[in-house]
Amino acid sequence: MNSEDVTDMASLKQLRYEMLSTNARVLALNETVNSKQPLTESERSELTRLRTRAAEIRAQLDEAELGNERERAEAAGLGSGLDADARTSDLARRAAGLTAHRGAGALSDALGRPASDRTFAGMFGASALSLDGWDSGPRSAGQEFCRCIALGLNDGRLMAAAMSGSEGGGYAIPPGVFGPWLDTALESEIVRPRAQNWPILQGRERTIPAWDLTDRSSGLAGFVINWSPENPSTDATPQVGVTRQLKLVARRGSIFASTSGELLEDGYDFDAQLSAIMSQSLGYGLDASFLFGTGANEPLGVFNAPALISVTRATTNLINYVDLVNMFARMSPASIPNSAWVAHSSTIPQLAMLSFAIGTAGAHVPVMTQTDGRFYILTRPVIFSEKVLPLGSLGDIGLFDFSRYAIGLRRDASLEKSIHVGFLKNQQYFRLQIRVDGMPVDNAPTQPPNSAPTQSAFVALAA
Repeated sequence: MNSEDVTDMASLKQLRYEMLSTNARVLALNETVNSKQPLTESERSELTRLRTRAAEIRAQLDEAELGNERERAEAAGLGSGLDADARTSDLARRAAGLTAHRGAGALSDALGRPASDRTFAGMFGASALSLDGWDSGPRSAGQEFCRCIALGLNDGRLMAAAMSGSEGGGYAIPPGVFGPWLDTALESEIVRPRAQNWPILQGRERTIPAWDLTDRSSGLAGFVINWSPENPSTDATPQVGVTRQLKLVARRGSIFASTSGELLEDGYDFDAQLSAIMSQSLGYGLDASFLFGTGANEPLGVFNAPALISVTRATTNLINYVDLVNMFARMSPASIPNSAWVAHSSTIPQLAMLSFAIGTAGAHVPVMTQTDGRFYILTRPVIFSEKVLPLGSLGDIGLFDFSRYAIGLRRDASLEKSIHVGFLKNQQYFRLQIRVDGMPVDNAPTQPPNSAPTQSAFVALAA
């Protein structure tokens, strides 16, 4: 069935009916397994075939819905009606020609720019927040989803989630559940709210084109201004821009959690607690990866990035005013407006009492100021966190422009439970799997002109 057939209303109705009957047959086979009756060889083959067919139907339905979205976009004025403006027309054609998920994230993908709205709906579109039937009334969709998995309930919605689940196993978390988990975590994260967020809409990779700005000794990205007289006798020298490509790979990350069988069975509101801790763990783990990831099968964190500049500390285990000024001087001027200090909580006593003298009378001015409950050093905000290293370590305080950090995120995630690993200890394990990547945009510190010291968007105080 081709895409033209899919957009036909009769074909859509037939596909939806086939999906319902496929789900019903899979559910019946699941009932056989739950009743301790082994599946026959033919039944196992049928189950495999049905799951494959269900995935095909889902892809065709998504394609049909995308076609409808394109038609609505054209009807709203994003089509040929704007051809008078070539740039707007080009935007319309690119937006209408999307073959990935629809919504704000798809438009951002078409334009080759990161999502300006870092929420899940902002990256993948509000229509991507599907609950897939997990609308339970008194319980939130996330609580109901976690409850069914935690208690091993026989629920047809789980079978549909299993058929559309990721290749890593488990049950696909409905976007309407996974999205709010990520959005709640976003509020307490350090890197993702300030970074470039790129949706990985199709496949495993996303390539980002960028200008190489690391060498500014004779211009930006290889471009300089050539001056010439009114009637030059020689041809102008052509310039070749220096570019680089960032490849974001949807790497699989897992969060493992265990609980006792008694807590699972008797614990009050365990489903709500599981849903909440998964959201909190996502934010905590993503920050840790974007800060300290090695880049080997995981994101490349800023502390392991070649672009990081480590400023020598004046006194061991202390933070002096000169340390902060020296760090500020190594921040790329273009990054200063977007930068923020990130400091470990153990640095608070020193920073709170740090001051410098002015005038002959020896008056002292505090280095860290406070306005409306927010702290500032050298005009830039200060974020205190336990996620960086404590006082005396590399990066106990750092100045970072996270807008120079790129994050790639897929919207799919999975959650599953196992009793086998902890069977002898009556422990049950949960595994949350996501697919994400991250790395700095710059692959080295920048070299300013006139042989000045290098600068960077990421500056940390050395140990």
